[in-house]
Amino acid sequence: MQFNIASSFSGQTMLVQGFEQAPQPRITNLFSQTVLPGPTLRVDGSAGTNPSAAGLRASEADGILKTARAMWALSGITTAEFQLLQQTTLQVADLAGDGLGRRAGTTIIVDANAADFGWFVDATPGATEEFVRRRTRPGQPFREREFFARENGPAHQRIDLLTVVLHEMGQVIGRNSTNTPIPLMDGALALGVRKLPPGAADAFFAQL
Repeated sequence: MQFNIASSFSGQTMLVQGFEQAPQPRITNLFSQTVLPGPTLRVDGSAGTNPSAAGLRASEADGILKTARAMWALSGITTAEFQLLQQTTLQVADLAGDGLGRRAGTTIIVDANAADFGWFVDATPGATEEFVRRRTRPGQPFREREFFARENGPAHQRIDLLTVVLHEMGQVIGRNSTNTPIPLMDGALALGVRKLPPGAADAFFAQL
């Protein structure tokens, strides 16, 4: 069976259907549910001070969306969840205050200039050259699934777009800080921090 998904945002209704070709074509409604708009991911820290920071164009995020889908796939999500992520699109808007991103159905809405801090749009989001690991304190293990921008590097003092998209994709497939207590699903994101889902984080660690 392969899955097809139809979404209606006006009523916030999501319908998941299965299409079976043999022995004869048949469509089965797997489930239908109301999807309320997700909470807004916010900046962890003080307000931004650069309202003239360059605005993001949705087309700039194409590579980020593709990489984020692949990273969630590495974490062991279901086929139906991955198909939801394939339907996910991104829009750019002016979110209020310190808002970075939120979800409406399978649409991810991100702030135009990352709450006046500016976006780090990684041209090679699967690579690690802009980030390092840190320990919780000297002699302790490294922070799990969190990576930190190199001092004075391109991601330093910027908001990582990949992390925001990954967080909102998690919301699309029903993850939150309660049922998935990992750093990625926290409700706030600090400057220069990248957070990844489990399987992708392991692959990322291996490069460092």
